[in-house]
Amino acid sequence: MIKKRINTDLFLHLIFKNKMMDTAIDLTGAENLLLKIKKENDRSAKWIEQKFTIDENGVLSFQWNATENNQLGIFDALLSFTKQSTLSETGILKYYYDKIGLFEIVATSDDENISDDDVIEVITEGVLQYGGADGLNAYEVWKNIEGNEGKTMDDYLTFLLQPGIDRLENLTSKYENGKLTINI
Repeated sequence: MIKKRINTDLFLHLIFKNKMMDTAIDLTGAENLLLKIKKENDRSAKWIEQKFTIDENGVLSFQWNATENNQLGIFDALLSFTKQSTLSETGILKYYYDKIGLFEIVATSDDENISDDDVIEVITEGVLQYGGADGLNAYEVWKNIEGNEGKTMDDYLTFLLQPGIDRLENLTSKYENGKLTINI
């Protein structure tokens, strides 16, 4: 975790990476970009929107200035944006990437572990919201995938249950000497 001394400027240069895909998040064509920071585990803390820049390599840079940096503790980040897409009925996809524990504000410079020029990879799992609040539900998204056109809700439920059905078909059991053995 990034550590910086209290009451000093913290310059962060971040590349958000999708944990599942192990690739940098593509911000090409992204609109409505927001970066927010909030103190972790503080119910009264509010998300603070940050001004930032993005360079040609997708490095997001911002400054957590000394006036904001006046509390010890761990801070979380939330990156959100929208993109145009034909996958959504509304033509818009919303993306949310959060990072719990992005940085920690510490008491002394002896505890710091970052310089102003370091570029940090932020590994995060994102959430994709199709179409916003009035967008498609999961069944409708599934129906839009090639090969699922014209399928029913029963087909969708079978699709969701199939991994469990497959496991049950491979289940064998044996009862010997008062002991039940189940092989999956």
